[in-house]
Amino acid sequence: MKNLNLFLFAAGAALLTACGGSEEAATEPVVANYTLDAAASTLEWKGYKKGNETGEHGGVISFSKGSVETTDDVITSGALTVDMNSIKTTDQLPAPMGDTLNAHLKGGFFFDAAQFPTAEVTVGELKDGKLPTTIKVTGVEFTQDVPVSTKVEGDKLIVDGTFTFDFEGIKSQGFADQGGTRIVPQIDYKLHLELKK
Repeated sequence: MKNLNLFLFAAGAALLTACGGSEEAATEPVVANYTLDAAASTLEWKGYKKGNETGEHGGVISFSKGSVETTDDVITSGALTVDMNSIKTTDQLPAPMGDTLNAHLKGGFFFDAAQFPTAEVTVGELKDGKLPTTIKVTGVEFTQDVPVSTKVEGDKLIVDGTFTFDFEGIKSQGFADQGGTRIVPQIDYKLHLELKK
């Protein structure tokens, strides 16, 4: 009986030691905060028109600021600001058509940058390669999941994505039907973000 009791005591002690060891081995999640490097980040866009007249235009628009939080190198939240006055076409258009188009895009017919100088972007937790994203533009919020890839290089977080964002319902006359031709509210984007700790 003494041997049995000694065995049970030893087994219990070993179990407690093992449990204690596993608790000590567990590591705390690593939370990091990154700030946008606006000069190194890009957002390319391409828009289309369909109907009686078809065509497309492409260009760029800039971020002015932003920050992202990660847990164990996975994005959990973030906020970015887009400078709507920076929107411009990169199409090879004869002068002065390029300047005219840029003014048109910034004007009240489309994004009304005078009244809405920024577009605010908020993101949630990255899951299965998709980032829940809400964009507030012309005073209206649009939400969808955006496919992106991320990588951490030293103190830098890099985010890349190619996707289409749907602005159906945007408050802008330019996206309404214009005599049988309509600017498609689904705009293609190519995103490259660089952020630093």
